[in-house]
Amino acid sequence: MVEIDPLQQLSGLPVKRTSMGRFDHENTAFMTTADNRVAFYMGDDGTPGCIYKFIPSAAFDATNRLNNASLLDTGTLYAAKFNGDGTGEWVELTQGKNGLVAGASDPGNWTQAAPGVVTPVNVDFNTQADVLVNTKAAARVAGATLMDRPEWITVGQDRTVYCTLTNNGSRVQTDAANPRPNNSHGHIIRWREDGDSPLATKFKWEILLLAGDPSIAAANLKGNMVGATFSSPDGIRVDPKGRLWVQTDAGTGSSVTNIFGANSMHYVDQVTKEVRRLLVGPVGCEITGLAYTPDLTTFFINIQHPTGTGSAGGNWPDANLPSRSSTVVVRHREGKPVGA
Repeated sequence: MVEIDPLQQLSGLPVKRTSMGRFDHENTAFMTTADNRVAFYMGDDGTPGCIYKFIPSAAFDATNRLNNASLLDTGTLYAAKFNGDGTGEWVELTQGKNGLVAGASDPGNWTQAAPGVVTPVNVDFNTQADVLVNTKAAARVAGATLMDRPEWITVGQDRTVYCTLTNNGSRVQTDAANPRPNNSHGHIIRWREDGDSPLATKFKWEILLLAGDPSIAAANLKGNMVGATFSSPDGIRVDPKGRLWVQTDAGTGSSVTNIFGANSMHYVDQVTKEVRRLLVGPVGCEITGLAYTPDLTTFFINIQHPTGTGSAGGNWPDANLPSRSSTVVVRHREGKPVGA
């Protein structure tokens, strides 16, 4: 994880925040307390990967931002364990705890000594640096739940935390939090920390929705969505009006596009779970990167790596030039907040 201070125009150099762990970081989301304690939530864009939380040791300074320059250097890293009864716990990833010792057996990394004979790889966690550099292995050893490619995380105004599990076509062994084998279309999970506190070590969780299309017969592809359908949720964010937005990064082969079309962006009602489509991107793209003005009348959305050419969908965004990534601006025709 790298932090860049955009307000330090001359001295704001990128700074590595090793204490937050080394894995395939996708984004961060945070939750704070009334006394300025904070937790950062992070997904690991891997199949499978774990969900993490980092709690700095100190509170942040709300009056002088420069005093927070080293806030992310010291703290405690956790990985999420989702139990089958809808409860969960944050497993501490600290050397010497939860099996993180020298010679620890990594249940997710095996070698084949002979045909039909496999043995787990041992990992030496002699120092906290070993834990942080080998965070994926540390999470597995400590007993965190291997999730179906956790990407974006967002925290709602009611302090519910949401995470997109984009897909995992390789899943064989299922569990309550990842209930489908060959999970090609992904799902969204949400949880509430005990006491709605970011400092809590326990939480309660549920699956918000299983992506897919009810018209598909196969149980692992069917989904339980109401209204519009999509595959492979990726970007997710709750805006200041409390609305949940989801962006997709599905494969662009015919087996997906014949059902869902190109990647898209949707509004999801957190109560009824109804899905409404806001926009559809050009051929071959991923929809990602949601930002907006404070009054929500202007949304900024990224069109990443479009591939359509000529009769296959038209070059993007200029018909006379090769397709390329872009940022689009979306506004309501009547100047209202987008999605009103």
